[in-house]
Amino acid sequence: MKRIVVCLKQVPSTASVGFDPKTNNLDRSGAAVMTNPADGFALEAALALKDRTGCEVAALTMGRPEAASLLREAAECGATSLWLITDPAFAGSDSYATAFILARAIKAIGGADLVLCGRRALDGETGQTGPELAAMLSIPSVTNLVGIELSAEENLICQRLRESCLESLAVKLPALLSVCEGMPRLRPPSILAMRRSRSMEIRHLDSRILGLDPSRLGAAGSFTRVDKLSQPPSRDRSCELVHGEANGATRACEALLTILGRRG
Repeated sequence: MKRIVVCLKQVPSTASVGFDPKTNNLDRSGAAVMTNPADGFALEAALALKDRTGCEVAALTMGRPEAASLLREAAECGATSLWLITDPAFAGSDSYATAFILARAIKAIGGADLVLCGRRALDGETGQTGPELAAMLSIPSVTNLVGIELSAEENLICQRLRESCLESLAVKLPALLSVCEGMPRLRPPSILAMRRSRSMEIRHLDSRILGLDPSRLGAAGSFTRVDKLSQPPSRDRSCELVHGEANGATRACEALLTILGRRG
C-alpha cells in the first residue's frame, strides 16, 4: 500500500445554522465550523495503517478557502500531503456532484490504493458521497465499518456494522471504505508533526486545473435540490393539574376528550 486518500469535510459546529431563502440550502456564511466527526475516525484509521506500512496519507477536502485550517489540523496529526479543492463553481453541489469532483481530484493527484471516508456528514446525513465516489472511481465500496486490519497478504480485514451483528469481510485493494464513529478516535497532535505542518504546502485544485465541465458542477450538476422548506407546526402547550379527588379521573378524561375534539 503506497497511498491512502482521506476525504475530509468541514461542517457547521452548531445546529442553529439557517437556510438561504433563494436556494433553500444551508447558509454556512459566518457559521462556526469543525471537522466532520466521522471523518476524524477515517483519518485515524488511515494513520494507523500508515504506522504499519509507511504509506502516504493524503488529506483531501472540498470547500471554501478557509477549509485549509482543517487540512493543517490533519497534518498536525500525521497526514503527509494536503489537498484543497476549492472553486466558487462548486457551491451548491449535491452528493453526486461532490463525488464527481472528488473522483476527478483523486485521479489528478495520482490515484489511491485506499480511499477512506466518514460514513456520513452532519450537515447532510445522506451517507451517499462515499459509495458514489467509489462507483465513479470503479472500485469496490464497503460501508459502516467499525474495524480495519491489514492482513499478511496486504488485503484488509474489515468489521462491518449491521443491524443485528458484525460482519467480517476481506477487502482487496484498491477500495473505498466508509467508517463509523465507533472506530478509534483521532490521536492528538504530536510536537514533531505540529512543527512539520507549519511548512507543509497545501496544494490547491479548482475546476480549471481539473478540467471540469461547468454543467456538471454546483446546482447545475446536481440531481437533488430542495424545492421547499416548511417550518414545524407551532405547539400550544398548557398544563392543567387534576388532583386525586373522587371525580379526578372523570375530569381528566373529559379534559382529554375536549383537547382531542379541538384537534379533530
